[in-house]
Amino acid sequence: MGIDPIGTVGMAVGLKEISFIEDLKSRVSLAMLAGRNSQAGLRKARLAATGAGVDDYVLMGRNLAEGEWALGVSFDHSYAVYENLSLNLQTGFASPQGLKTSIWGHTNTHRAADAWMASLGMLYTF
Repeated sequence: MGIDPIGTVGMAVGLKEISFIEDLKSRVSLAMLAGRNSQAGLRKARLAATGAGVDDYVLMGRNLAEGEWALGVSFDHSYAVYENLSLNLQTGFASPQGLKTSIWGHTNTHRAADAWMASLGMLYTF
């Protein structure tokens, strides 16, 4: 989700190199992040940035205030087609929680939704 690590504390747990089928390796990861930024400070920064025309100084979902948190899960797979060629599938889900309407506004917080990711690609190493 591109969450700013400044003012954030979190923990991630993962299991990698899971394999039930020959040449197929999987990884599952779970991450939880909690905001530690001041609500008043983010509110002031957002108001100052909006008036200056630089809206991405602070962004909802990227900067987390106290009481806001995010949960992320990913499930990735790599299949060795040949010795140097692998087919990779990455999937992920992230959900922001507790977004403060006093900082981000009612319209923005009500439009906030979960984020989904999926990618498929090939990797050739030499």
